[in-house]
Amino acid sequence: MKIPSLRTSALLSSLICLLPSAVLAEGERWEVNGNAGTNGLGLELSYRMSEQLRIRSGYHSYDFSLEVDADDNNGTAGDELKNKGDLELSNLGLLVDWYPWAGKFRLSTGVIINRNEFSVETVCENPSGCEVGSNSFTRSEIGTITTRIDVDDYNPYIGFGWDKALDVTRRWNLSFEVGAYYQGTPSVEMTSSGSCTTFLIIQQCQTSFEEEEQELEDELEEFVWYPAISIGIGYRF
Repeated sequence: MKIPSLRTSALLSSLICLLPSAVLAEGERWEVNGNAGTNGLGLELSYRMSEQLRIRSGYHSYDFSLEVDADDNNGTAGDELKNKGDLELSNLGLLVDWYPWAGKFRLSTGVIINRNEFSVETVCENPSGCEVGSNSFTRSEIGTITTRIDVDDYNPYIGFGWDKALDVTRRWNLSFEVGAYYQGTPSVEMTSSGSCTTFLIIQQCQTSFEEEEQELEDELEEFVWYPAISIGIGYRF
């Protein structure tokens, strides 16, 4: 029987001693992170491929409502439309994180699958009628105006962030991220449930609705880039 040399035995002993730490390192590549921000409330799962590279995916959602008065274009106070909007955030991120110095700071890029939906219901509360575009119509002619705002479904993302360990084992950490994704120029479509589609005023209504749509699209131009800011707590395992 061949007896292992002293050098071989020492090498085997070293490998056995290093085995627990290697298994531990492998076992700490996954991380689950719960966060909140402008994308909504979310949960992310990531995998650390190396000290400098990580891949992650996360889903975020949240719903909230808001009320906004339309702009006064004719100089008559009180005849503006009343808008009630519902924003339903729903988006999935597929991202790559690069840690250039293998430390806390990271740069991120990837794609956001954007299923965010924004709809607005508009009514006229003024008994004398309301302004739509540059014209005025009665409440029955206006009815309820439903506005749908759409953006691109697949949005490129770029951002940066930090990860800070919260305990000595580095399993718990606090994360902060700032970024933005390009969702394209929002498109606006308005429809009315009122009698504004009758033959006598249909052309006037169409022109007024187009003016309102253009006004809203102009206001939404600043949202071509959607800001993504979040803070979260993660656990490595």
